[in-house]
Amino acid sequence: MRTRAPTGDGALKVLLETNAVDLLVTDIGLADDVTGWDVAEAFRTSRPMAPVIYASGGPNNDARQVPGIVFLSKPVGISRLLGACRSLVKGVEVDTARFSSTRRG
Repeated sequence: MRTRAPTGDGALKVLLETNAVDLLVTDIGLADDVTGWDVAEAFRTSRPMAPVIYASGGPNNDARQVPGIVFLSKPVGISRLLGACRSLVKGVEVDTARFSSTRRG
């Protein structure tokens, strides 16, 4: 099941109303005062090891380095998104450099 929320506040409401979310894909900058970081932290409150994919057009200088997350730099192609989703859902350790255009030295 795919669920979409146009704002951070809307995403928080979806997370409160359902336990059917298995993987979260969120932009960091959302259309209100709630950030993608906030949404992911709320998501992981009840599911501490749930996979999260963050996307942003900005630099990856505030990425939270926690297990089960991937940071994707925009623009994100469907093959990069699907590859990251598959790896996270399978519980495979994700090589973020493979999925992110922000490579670390």
